[in-house]
Amino acid sequence: MKHITLFTAMSVVAATTAQAETRTKPLVVVELFTSQGCYSCPPADEILSKLSRDDDVLALSLHVDYWDYLGWKDKFAIAKFGERQASYNAQIIKRSRRVTPQMIFNGVAEVAGGMGKSEKQIHKNVKAMRNWKEGAKLDISRDGQKVTMTLQANFQNMGEADVSLVQYVPSETVQIDRGENAGKTIEYINTVRSFDTIAKWDTDKPARITATLKGNGKYAVIVQGKRFGPVIVARRVPADSNY
Repeated sequence: MKHITLFTAMSVVAATTAQAETRTKPLVVVELFTSQGCYSCPPADEILSKLSRDDDVLALSLHVDYWDYLGWKDKFAIAKFGERQASYNAQIIKRSRRVTPQMIFNGVAEVAGGMGKSEKQIHKNVKAMRNWKEGAKLDISRDGQKVTMTLQANFQNMGEADVSLVQYVPSETVQIDRGENAGKTIEYINTVRSFDTIAKWDTDKPARITATLKGNGKYAVIVQGKRFGPVIVARRVPADSNY
């Protein structure tokens, strides 16, 4: 397994207020690349569950499919999540191969490999992300399944950014019958069902973006520098008051 590494990128990230959600500090995005077929992943899944209890952490579980050959097909795996992980590694971390589990923090820091002894470093990374200033103001309003986002940059010359809508399921429990985790029953937290770029934002100009939510679960908006750059700002989508 790989050792822990911390890498840096541009610090683009001011306290902002989103409709139905008032914050005094940034929302830290933690992406865990995991698999039901990976024997070293359950400790990382458990750590992500703990992180999800902090209201200023958006802890997301992205399941990859490249361990399915070991005898257990991960029911949550989506091929493009493995591609997302590979893009982080190739373009930012400069690692030639993918490692699970792997946590990415705001697109600029990582912990990879077995995490049983890495929890201290994980919390150190989260703490560091809490001290960053957000690069934009993001306001979100919701009317049923229609979501409207308004964006205003806090800094100049940030270039183009990707605006992504993430759908995730808060909690699901899986009994694993085969493969490296055979016999284990694992609760997965904030399992991502879709992670779609819905707009390209020219940060030199304010933007207003609308989207329609499809399916159940919860949603979040993540604005990120293009080509897997730093997270500029992120917010959870408010719950539908009609339900």
